This record gives sequence, C-alpha cells and structure tokens, in this order.
Amino acid sequence: MLNFGRNFFAKHRRCRHLYALIQARDFERAHAWLQRRAAEVGQDADYYKCLAKIAALQGDHAEAIELYEQSVAASGSGTQRFLVYGDLIRLLYLAERGADAQQLLDRALEDLERVLRRRILPAHSLLHLSKFVQCLGLAGLYVEVLSAKWCWNPWQAKLRAARHTLAPHRVTFAKLSALQAQHGYHLDALKSPAAPAAQPDPVKVVVFWPMDYLSLVLRDFDGVSAYFETIIGYLQAKQIRFSLRNQYVLNRCPQLDGVKVLSWHTCGSVAGMRHLKESPFAGFFYFDRAGYSGWAALATLSEAQIERVIEVIPGLEAEAYFQALVTRFITARKSKYTQTQVSCVPLPPRYVFIPMQLLDDHVAQLTDWDIFDLIRTVLQLLEGTDVSLVVKRHPKCMHWRGGALFICRQSHGLRFLNA
Repeated sequence: MLNFGRNFFAKHRRCRHLYALIQARDFERAHAWLQRRAAEVGQDADYYKCLAKIAALQGDHAEAIELYEQSVAASGSGTQRFLVYGDLIRLLYLAERGADAQQLLDRALEDLERVLRRRILPAHSLLHLSKFVQCLGLAGLYVEVLSAKWCWNPWQAKLRAARHTLAPHRVTFAKLSALQAQHGYHLDALKSPAAPAAQPDPVKVVVFWPMDYLSLVLRDFDGVSAYFETIIGYLQAKQIRFSLRNQYVLNRCPQLDGVKVLSWHTCGSVAGMRHLKESPFAGFFYFDRAGYSGWAALATLSEAQIERVIEVIPGLEAEAYFQALVTRFITARKSKYTQTQVSCVPLPPRYVFIPMQLLDDHVAQLTDWDIFDLIRTVLQLLEGTDVSLVVKRHPKCMHWRGGALFICRQSHGLRFLNA
C-alpha cells in the first residue's frame, strides 16, 4: 500500500511538471518527457491529450483533433474523456467543421446523461463531469454534479476545493440557472433537433456568452455577471425575443442570418453584430460594432472624426472622469488580473517602461514588432545613458521565453518585474 501511494503521488508530480512545460510552450522538452513516459507506461489517454494540446498550441488543428480523438478512445470506461470533449468540440469549430462538432456534442451529451444515471461516482469522476458541464455553461447542472450526495472518497482534496470555490457563488448560479431555464438553455437544447421545429415568433437577438463564463464567475471576475444581467435585463424590458448560446470559439464571428448577434471576444464588421469583451479595466467591458483592441471601431476613425467627438465633451468633465479612474485603479492598485504580491526593488529614477503582452495572444498579429527585438533595440538605444529599461511580464504569461528573459534580468540596465 505504501509503494502504491508513493507511485501515485510521484505520477501526479510528474504530470504537473509536464503540464507546466506545455503551458510554458517548451515543446521540445515536453516531447522528450512524453517519449520517456510512453516507454515506461505506454501511450495512454494522457499521452494523446498532451500531444493534442501541443499540436493545438502550435496551430495544427487537424493533428490536434486526431490526437484528441485518440485520447477519447484510449480513456476506455473511465470519465477522463470528459476533460477532452470541450477542447475537441472547440477545435472542430475552429477547423470549420461545424457539423462534426455538433455530432460530437450530441455523442458527448448522450455519454454525460448515461454516466449521470449511475447511482454513485468517485470524486475524480465528479470533477471530470463538472469541468465538461462548465464548458457547456449549464449553471444548474454544474451545481448538481458538484453537490452529489453519494460519491466515493468525498474527502478528496480537489473535490473539496471545487465545492469550496462554488459555495459563495450559489446564489449567482441559481439566478443564472433560472434565467437559462426561462430562455430554453438546457441540456436538451444543446442537442441536434430531431426535426425542424415550427417557430412562429422567431428570436430577434442571439446572445453568446463565453465558453468559460462559469469559470469567470467562479474566479470573481469583476462585473461579468452584472454585465450580462444588464444586457439580458434590457432585452427583457424592451420585450425583445432572444435566445442564449454557448460560444465555443473566440476571435471568430458567429455566422447567423436574419438575427442580431451579441458575441463574446470576437472582432469583425458584420451587419447586426455587436462584440462584447472585458476591457483592460476591471469591471469595464467593450460593447463595439467592430471588435476590441486594435480592431475596435475607434481604430477605424480618422483623427478629424475623433476630434469632433472629443470636442463635445467638457474638459472639466473629462478630467474628473480620468482622475476617478486613476483613484479607482492606480491608487488602489487594482488590476484586471490577480497580481503576484511580491516585494520589488525600488524603481530607478529614470526609466523606459515596456509592459509585455501574452506572447501568443491574438492581438500580437496587429504588431510588426517582436517583443524581444523591441527590448534588445531599446537596450541598445539606452546604452551609455542614465536611463534604465523596466519590463513587466504579463500576469498570465507562462511562456518559457518570458521565463528566460526573467533569468537574464541582470543584463545591463534591465529591470524585470515578474508579476
């Protein structure tokens, strides 16, 4: 029994190390690790899932889809396949294989219903199911799965942590569940219709919410619940018929004819489309006809058009609004993402500041500069001056190249903030 315990925890420590390598985009070392693991234990579901994640991050959707399908096949009668279904459905949509994505979703939902009929499940199975349900955005079912009274090893640490995280959000999830039920967003609604249903009074607006909406709520993402409640409350007050849908793919506009669409984290000028997304300020959101960041409608305006808009805003009012933002965010040290609380060395008297973006973020395609070339160029320009360069890593960056820059922070004139 002692040896079993040692082997079990050793395996999970090794898996965490592998996932860290993949998250850091250190694919060469991840592949080498996987080959060693395959030689020891064979090519199991985890093996194919990790290879699929690497292929997806490298943009090879076809390879990733094939590997995810192999992972599902290799999972056997266990519930680990539910960790793969969401990613596989998303990739099928990215590969413009919508019919295949819906077919897989139908199969996954049938599988989910079959497993939920079991009288008792182990803790790890409840976690697997809850993560898939979270991808589907079904608030009521998520609570139901995690609140199952009968399960093996209910004291398991990860299950207890998931239940603890859910506890303060039960009221929000109950409200969301009632809203979903009212507007026909439930398990059966996600399935392919058996036959075209007559709809004498069709919806006029389709509201997409992010695939990770429940995750955003659980992470206390500032304002996201209130944002969607405001939008839906407005549609209800105006008696506008609408439907709710899950958005499996970011950065790509849903193609729907004859209805207006509110889509999450997308960009592109499409008639009847409005794009929703969180802004750089916590609690503020985009509501834009063209997209976000460099794709936003503002980026399409000429300087003269922008000046005409600015002129109608009283200067004192603009200054008061700006100072309120300074107080709310800068003075209060409030960030969109949770920041690592570390003690930093004092900043130099004079410096150039470069905040880094995620290295593979979608907005990176809007720049002609490689961030590391920019850092090297600025360092060369500052050589021989009393001006330092301060670089701040993105709080969600795990890329190995960012880590390598942090390791080399002793370079002349470079201060690196790893937070």
